[in-house]
Amino acid sequence: MVERLNFGTDRITLPLDALLQANVIPSELDDHAEALAVEGTKILLSICSQVRKASAIAMVAERIGAMTLQAELGKPKKKWSTAGFFAADVAKLLRTFWDWGHNPCAATIPVVGVSVYWSDPQGRVLFGTIDEWHRGKPRQKKIYSSETLRLPSAPVGEWDYIELPAVGGTSVSPLPLLGFSELLRRGVEDTAADL
Repeated sequence: MVERLNFGTDRITLPLDALLQANVIPSELDDHAEALAVEGTKILLSICSQVRKASAIAMVAERIGAMTLQAELGKPKKKWSTAGFFAADVAKLLRTFWDWGHNPCAATIPVVGVSVYWSDPQGRVLFGTIDEWHRGKPRQKKIYSSETLRLPSAPVGEWDYIELPAVGGTSVSPLPLLGFSELLRRGVEDTAADL
């Protein structure tokens, strides 16, 4: 994970150990692909939280995952399927990567990044984004928040840019995110949980 996500060892091991100690992972879901997507999402969000206190990591990751969809920027050709919660949409994204990995001819692999931001050092308000890029087209972006964003009406009916009042954050760019997803998928190959 250190190599795939390009983070230091301490950024990975502390959240993993904290999630295991809190019995947050492994998941007890029966569907192996869903369980792995949920576990991968919890791991990713706990790493993105940058929390350094083991007892708070699982709680903060849960809070990040509970952020709700506030806005979509860009004009997607087809509407993104969404559950409206950040964790559910990140888990769907991981499953999209696995589906592509099993059948690379099925569709073009998405070029997607995931980010988590906070409004102040205490993280009173959290933000999350899922960005999708397409060559020659505007970037599509989903914005999530732990609080309702009171966005004014866009001048021409649709915002193409929203500046979040964030003071810090963590971004996982497309290649590390794809590598993380592939690492999770390979971790269950030839086991009872094989996807």
